[in-house]
Parts: sequence; C-alpha cells; structure tokens
Amino acid sequence: MQFHFLLSPIRDYESENRLREGLAKTQFLRLCQITPFCFFSLESTQDYLSEEMKSNHEGDVVLSRVQTLGKGRKNRRWFSDEGGLWFSMTLKPDRSHYLERLTVIAEIAIKETLETEYCVKGCEIKLPNDVQCDGRKIAGILVDGQVKGGETLAYLGIGVNLNNDPTQHEEVSRIATSCFLKTGRKINVEEFWLRLVQRLDKSYFELYQLK
Repeated sequence: MQFHFLLSPIRDYESENRLREGLAKTQFLRLCQITPFCFFSLESTQDYLSEEMKSNHEGDVVLSRVQTLGKGRKNRRWFSDEGGLWFSMTLKPDRSHYLERLTVIAEIAIKETLETEYCVKGCEIKLPNDVQCDGRKIAGILVDGQVKGGETLAYLGIGVNLNNDPTQHEEVSRIATSCFLKTGRKINVEEFWLRLVQRLDKSYFELYQLK
C-alpha cells in the first residue's frame, strides 16, 4: 500500500517579519490593515489567497518567492522564477463598478514605481493588463472579482519581473524582459513591494474621491 502526503506550503517568516516592520513605518490612506503572508513556493498566489485562505479581509496579501503554476489572463502561463515579485491582494471596493478600474490602477502604480523609484526607462501600459518596457512585457495584472449580495470582493494578482530572467524560457524569450535585464542592477524585492503597495494604496484611495 502506498501513502501520499500533501505537504503544506512552507512559510517564509523572515520575509514576513521584514515586510510587517516596513508596513509599520509606512502611512496608508485606504489600505490600513495590510497583512502579508509569505511563502517560499506556491503553485499560484492568486489561487492560494482565493481558494485556500478564502480571504474576505481587505489587505490580506500572499507573496511567494516562486510560483510553479503562475497564471495570467485567460489562464496563460506566467513564468515566476525566484527574483521576481509575485503576489496577490484582497480588495473590497465599495461599489461593484470599481472592479473594472483595479487593473488600470495597478498598471499605473507599477509603471510609476519602475520609472520614478528605479529609473527604468521606456515603460508603457499595454491594455488590457500588462506593463511593457521597450515593447517587452515586464509586468502583468490579474483581477478576479465577484459580487455577492451587496458585497464586492476582488483578488488582485501582480507579477513584476525584477531580478529574474524570463528570456530563459523559450515561450516568452522574445516578448518578456526584467528590470535587471534593462538596467543591470539588482533590486530589493521587498523594498519594491512596499513602494508599489504605497502607490497602489494612493491610487485606490483616489478612486473613491471620484464622483
């Protein structure tokens, strides 16, 4: 008789503690209760947040150093090697029509973080859900939203190629790039995440100021 054991994903508590310390020093306008959950490897941060955690708390965030089954729009594969930023966040917009704005908000936050904070030139938003650098994909966004009764729930997934080299994968070697490939510099992934989330929070807050 053979026994098969399913191993639970291993938490990365050191990264988690550093992110919590960084969050404690950062002011937020809308996302005032961000709670990070860090892992060494997951199949998909999006699936873990929505299916395993069944998160219903705005500000829950799942980050993983590696995704083995990362996915983009229309279930396309997203190669998620170590060195990139892979995370998903729970949002609860007050109005259901805000769902369609979340992707654009995330695209703008990523583009501004890359350009302003890290001097990555040539970035542009490629609708519907990508950020490109000199015509090559450097980041992608995935929003899974649902409206139940009077409550709107969204799982926002973001992948940014930072220190990884996506061109090692034949399927995307001609269409993808990373910050390291563009600048030759390594980026602190946790620091990038904090700066990105702060910009995302600002844009998310401003969404509620629109009439």
